[in-house]
Amino acid sequence: MSDLAARIPVRDLRAEGRSQQLVAREQDQHRRAVVRQERQERSERHAGYAIYWMYLLSPLTAGVSTLVGLLMASARSTDAAPVNASHFRYQVRSFWTAFLTAVTGGAWAAVGGIASVAGNASGGELALAGGGLAALSGMGFFAASLFGLTRLTSRGAIGSPDRS
Repeated sequence: MSDLAARIPVRDLRAEGRSQQLVAREQDQHRRAVVRQERQERSERHAGYAIYWMYLLSPLTAGVSTLVGLLMASARSTDAAPVNASHFRYQVRSFWTAFLTAVTGGAWAAVGGIASVAGNASGGELALAGGGLAALSGMGFFAASLFGLTRLTSRGAIGSPDRS
């Protein structure tokens, strides 16, 4: 039995006229429920670690691990414990923010490259700005993943854990 389950206060049902055997059975069921909840939260936390590591290793896997992590975070974000759910929401939000920023940067770079080839002098500057935005997006995603990993390691929530 875990430390948490042993510390859970159980009301004295004997005072309500119940048999000692019934009281022991109800207390045992209560402790088992607490242990099940602890295991579930630990499993969710381990999934959060795995997703952050998938995000961090995405350059080595050509982004495949990021997509797998996104699917895992999306699937787990609705029914997780509040602290873990805040991490899953953060992981999904971090992905989409980085993705949309990188797409915007890529579009700027493409338009700038086409304009530069067409003879527009400022096209090269736009292409450079777009490439820089896409690179910053990747670095921001990496930093967000590191931040989330450190918060999860310290068992802290991202933002308010009560939000849905």
